[in-house]
Amino acid sequence: MLAWMLVVAGLALVPGDGVWRMRRALGWVSRHRPFRHARVSKGCPCPFGGSNEHHRLESLLVMSEWVIRGRVVWEGAIDNLLSVDVNMIFRGNPRLVERTLYVDLESTVACYGAIEGISHPNEDFLILASSVQPLNALSQESAIVTNSLHCGSVVAIPWNTISRGFRHYLLNEDTEGGDWWRHRLKTFPSQDSSAIKIEVETRSREDWWVKPGISIFTACQDRSDILLETVQSWRAVQGVDEIIILDWSSTRMVLDHLREYAPEVLLDPRVIVARVTGQDRWILSRAFNLAAQLTSFAKILKADVDTILEPSFFQVHQLYPDRFFAGNWSITTMSTELHTNGLLYVNRRDFFLVNGYDERIVTYGWDDSDISKRLQKLFLNPMTFDLAYVRHRPHGHELRVEKQEGIDGSLLPARNLLAAPVEIQRNRVLSTKMNVPEWTVSSRTMKYTLFVKQEQLSAKLKKPFLEFLSSSSVPALSEVVTEEEAAESSKRAIRIILRDRFGISWLKKSMTLSFYKRLADVASYPESYAHVVGQVHGTCADRIFAYAVARAHARSQESGTNPWHFRVIWNSQDRSCSCKFGDLLLELDAEVFEDWSDKFHFMEGVHGSPEWENISIPNIAVQRSQLRFVAISNVDLDHVNIDNFRRELRSFQPSPVLIESLVRSSNRYGRTKSHPDWTTREVELMVDKWRGILPR
Repeated sequence: MLAWMLVVAGLALVPGDGVWRMRRALGWVSRHRPFRHARVSKGCPCPFGGSNEHHRLESLLVMSEWVIRGRVVWEGAIDNLLSVDVNMIFRGNPRLVERTLYVDLESTVACYGAIEGISHPNEDFLILASSVQPLNALSQESAIVTNSLHCGSVVAIPWNTISRGFRHYLLNEDTEGGDWWRHRLKTFPSQDSSAIKIEVETRSREDWWVKPGISIFTACQDRSDILLETVQSWRAVQGVDEIIILDWSSTRMVLDHLREYAPEVLLDPRVIVARVTGQDRWILSRAFNLAAQLTSFAKILKADVDTILEPSFFQVHQLYPDRFFAGNWSITTMSTELHTNGLLYVNRRDFFLVNGYDERIVTYGWDDSDISKRLQKLFLNPMTFDLAYVRHRPHGHELRVEKQEGIDGSLLPARNLLAAPVEIQRNRVLSTKMNVPEWTVSSRTMKYTLFVKQEQLSAKLKKPFLEFLSSSSVPALSEVVTEEEAAESSKRAIRIILRDRFGISWLKKSMTLSFYKRLADVASYPESYAHVVGQVHGTCADRIFAYAVARAHARSQESGTNPWHFRVIWNSQDRSCSCKFGDLLLELDAEVFEDWSDKFHFMEGVHGSPEWENISIPNIAVQRSQLRFVAISNVDLDHVNIDNFRRELRSFQPSPVLIESLVRSSNRYGRTKSHPDWTTREVELMVDKWRGILPR
């Protein structure tokens, strides 16, 4: 918000109550000068004075499709046109800074002094305009001129008259949310076919600066070594007019890396390098959407930084208005081909008609399948790539999900082989199974502020360098749904991968997410654990005690050099206990099998044989990647951590069947007797009492 003050004859006009509160919150503007129009008999009102000043300024911003900060240059003025050196863009296409921008004195209102009457030439202005157009039909590359707003003029406000509070409002979304001015520009229809046709024609007229040709765009974070190899293959591809490289806050700037190891890339006039600062996490959808905005040719190819193209790639893949090319994982035959699934070749206008990638997808995967489905809703035919002309540059699997930690980050650590496929499934479930609104052209995207700098690429070459700072936020998919839905999506994703890859189909929905994650870690790296399979014997109550002892001992090993992974075999075809495990304990995280089966086949790399040993749990000596089969028929608490034992036993949720068994049992942990008239609640109280007399 902006507080303005008009000084007339040395007397300050007293603002209304609303403006007074605004002034106290934001502070006064730093300079005040009388307002005069610059040769404009009718135009937009300057946003100051009176109680509606904030509303006026906000209205001007909302209707402005081109909001910049630039320095007016007097030298070389042409007729009534003054050139502007752009140094910041709040709204508007960033690539237009490469052209010379002019403002027309005949159609510009300069607030706090006419442009031609300002005492400090070459001053910075905040300039608001409806759009930009070529200066003339024959000179689209050399110059552009701003067009008037709907109220009849371009508005220019001296930058040093703007308060700090309003500068902050220009830059940051903060608590404004969806009401922030940069979210309130007109939106376009997205689903109706007739509206889409009109929109295509409209955007074709607006994007006059888009040229026929092909742009390759990519984005990366800390993968400059891989980029050095792949970008050389892109430069060798026939028909490439432009290569956009977006550095998503790499630790070492991609620009510096290329300058040191591949200066010829920077000297290639087709290569544009830009950077986003302040991003700790790698978010593909947002990085590639911004990179796509930097393209300036009608056909665009999204290539991951590990994608290598053959020189004749575009000769083989002809792109027409009614089609697009996308990866198809279902037809791949090798793992290297699978990782080319993210490749996308599409007409630029179609990409933006579906609003690019879904920016709510903040971890690895599903972004490619999602955008393909939405492009097909534009009645476009999906075509598959000829994989003889594209290949994947191999690298470690951990690179796919690294730098995606955080509340909404990757479920599994980057070292886990299952981390990437689990994220693909989680994003798929969140996008398609949780009633999340579809990503459309009206969905709110990330907004950035562009800072234009000049970068010396060589002794003779100096180029504008575009540096972006994010100014808003977009909720992740997991934030759009409820906490329960987010947790269920995560568990379902792990269940799908464990079922499809290891045949594990016994997992219950009631098990906790932490248990699912640990099981995924064991399945992926069985050699990191000592594996113990125990078979319990005796009465139902005795079995539960034995199982609690085993779990307690396994827990005590977690922080040691040989962490246990414990599973239990439960034989219900036994006179001493004919109940199934699931009939006794409810809501328990446990790998329990009713009998021996082949469900352990995912333990590849684990050494051992199915020879049952009658040995007390605390006396088991087992090393990592070893497998021991233990018959648990007796309980020895002498060498078990009692606190762990109590914690395990009290975490059990006994079913009525188990409660009755415990009440009827007589063992050395406490003696109870049954009574035919006891109610269920009385039985539960007896169980609590029985737990209370456990040895301390």
